[in-house]
Amino acid sequence: MHLRFNSNHSLRKALLSTTLAASLLVAGSAWAQSYRFSSVVVDGNKRIESATIQTYAGIVPGDSVSAGDLNAAYQNILASGLFETVDLSPKGGQLVISVKEYPTVNAISFEGNTRLNDTVLRSMVVSKPRLIFTPDKAEQDRAAIAKAYADSGRLAARITPKIIRRSDNRVDLVFEIFEGGIAEIEKIGFVGNKAYSDRRLRRVLGTKQAGFLRAFVKSDTLIEDRIEFDKQLLTDFYQSRGYVDFRVNSVNAELAQEQDAYFLNFNIREGQKFEFGAVTVSSDRNDVDI
Repeated sequence: MHLRFNSNHSLRKALLSTTLAASLLVAGSAWAQSYRFSSVVVDGNKRIESATIQTYAGIVPGDSVSAGDLNAAYQNILASGLFETVDLSPKGGQLVISVKEYPTVNAISFEGNTRLNDTVLRSMVVSKPRLIFTPDKAEQDRAAIAKAYADSGRLAARITPKIIRRSDNRVDLVFEIFEGGIAEIEKIGFVGNKAYSDRRLRRVLGTKQAGFLRAFVKSDTLIEDRIEFDKQLLTDFYQSRGYVDFRVNSVNAELAQEQDAYFLNFNIREGQKFEFGAVTVSSDRNDVDI
């Protein structure tokens, strides 16, 4: 009988781009068979108690166990997020669960940051010293830092998490940061406008594009909340002029190839313009004050 479940995380680029390679080798009709194990043995664990891993597996010695049960045990242990690799292998009458624990974080540092200081960056990452390191957490941290830079207009910022192996299954987590420059809104355009020109509508917006006065007037960066405000400004502008069915269909932001500027396009539907004449009110009753 040869029935084996194993996983191997290949942490590319300093073990931080995670690829799970899980293989299931079943000989003959092993998947349809059932098995009984006299004991469940855990190997390779340092911090995590064997009993905890056995609980994740849910395999009770002496009980009938199918290949599906073994697959579920493997998935449950892996889903705990505590282990870099998991391997289930029957050996004689025993089920051997071999694991490799994720390391703990020894220290976290940031390199290349000047616009956002270490204190600010440290407050937004979920990875912490003395907690378990996982590639998923490191990627979550990378995305959070990238968003912080994007929110400040630095859309070309690149964040690369790297780890340095230490003794006792510990790692230093280092975020290498290239902040890049501020991406300006190079041009604002409109699609669907007939009653008003692009130039007139640009005057309505709170967001301004870069232009000849670049040296004297600070051009805007792309901020999502500001775009929502601009959509409301356009709606108010049109509706106050009789276009009660006006709506902004979409707003598309295209990043320039050099990643230093955006082209912002508003797709709008003006709708029909309604004209309202003078409103008069009359009454046959003399005691009504109109």
